[in-house]
Amino acid sequence: MSVEDPILVRVERQNVNDDSVIILAIFMSEGDTVSCDDIVMEIETSKTNFEVTSPADGYLQLHVKVDDEVEIGAPLFSIQTQGASIDDRHNAPSSPREQTKDETIADGEVPAQGNIVLSKAAEQRRAELGVPIASLKGHGWITVDDVEQAAGLRTKTNSTSSDTTVASPEKRQTMLSEITSGYDKKRKTKRKQAESNNLTFYGDALPQSTIWIDIEVSGTRVVRPPYLFEDTIGDIVVYESSKLLKNYPNLNAFHINERQYGAYEEVNFGISFDSGENLKVLAIERTDRFSLAEIQSRIESLLYLYESGDSIPQDLLTAATVTLSDLSQSAASSLLPLLNGAQSLILGLARRDPLTYSIAASFDHRVADGLMVSEFLGKLSERVCSYFRSSTESPEPSCFLCAKTMSEELKFGNRAMLTVKRADGTDAVMCRNCFEGW
Repeated sequence: MSVEDPILVRVERQNVNDDSVIILAIFMSEGDTVSCDDIVMEIETSKTNFEVTSPADGYLQLHVKVDDEVEIGAPLFSIQTQGASIDDRHNAPSSPREQTKDETIADGEVPAQGNIVLSKAAEQRRAELGVPIASLKGHGWITVDDVEQAAGLRTKTNSTSSDTTVASPEKRQTMLSEITSGYDKKRKTKRKQAESNNLTFYGDALPQSTIWIDIEVSGTRVVRPPYLFEDTIGDIVVYESSKLLKNYPNLNAFHINERQYGAYEEVNFGISFDSGENLKVLAIERTDRFSLAEIQSRIESLLYLYESGDSIPQDLLTAATVTLSDLSQSAASSLLPLLNGAQSLILGLARRDPLTYSIAASFDHRVADGLMVSEFLGKLSERVCSYFRSSTESPEPSCFLCAKTMSEELKFGNRAMLTVKRADGTDAVMCRNCFEGW
């Protein structure tokens, strides 16, 4: 029995904005028996996700893998229909790279040149640049990226790879080389890729957006903070934000290019210090691993270092992955912070009145989006407010180090808390465990 030519399924254009799609999932394996209308794979565009089904009964031959980014018109899979034996399927062409001269070439594709096939756009670009066929090394489906790479216009380019970098990235490469924190490269969604392309259309202007919220605290802090933080919530913002950012990795990240962003492995909060003549951002590395008291101590230490005029270690200047600019002890009632270096989020803190703080979150729209930032700020507000009590409430004594309340102390069988004198001369209470150093 003769074997019919396989049916080739290609990427169809779903909207005018996309030149490529991303393979999200493949539900079958090479050589599987499929039926007409079986779902073979799921594809992502800038607008939506959609499923690609088999057009006939037969055996499956895959031409892509999960996470590949493939051009419109490129092959996805083939269905070998009637009369194919197991040997026939193994000997059948595994991709358009091996088409014979007698095969019909589809629209959007030019005839095979030796052992390669060019997309229509790739052939047009090849003719424009004068790239010889022989220089298109490798086999298979040739894209515009491949042609431009052969012409020397691109480096490290592969249309089905998440590691695409456009040539002439001197400024970007300098920035990446200065990053001391570890990070993972992540592929942006097609929707975010489309946003990146639109936002960077007019050059290198940073596509920054800002969202403001007001936080109304109910009175005084449950636990009295060190003197430096009596008129600010900056220490709480750093502490709680560093915990929240683990759930919002796109806010602890940075833009690499239109297809990729870098997600930092650690949360390193940068604290902005500005004397009017010397602006510095000094980092608290692995901020999310510290207690509130430890963060307060580290901010104090960074302030002393900044004001001392001593040499500042380079890692403190370059390790920050997110930044806080705190003007709550100044006359400012709001601010518009600008993104700092290779980051996608900076928080600006100001104070409108004794009980109302304004937090501005500026973010890189190429990595994050407004809904995500709004949700982050809402949860941050709830956490900050939990540190305060109404001035009309009768305060329950609590340990100034661990915040354990009197009622909790009594549950442990202790009789009371201790009144102690702090280093600044003020009185405070301390639980038995903290006093004895357990």
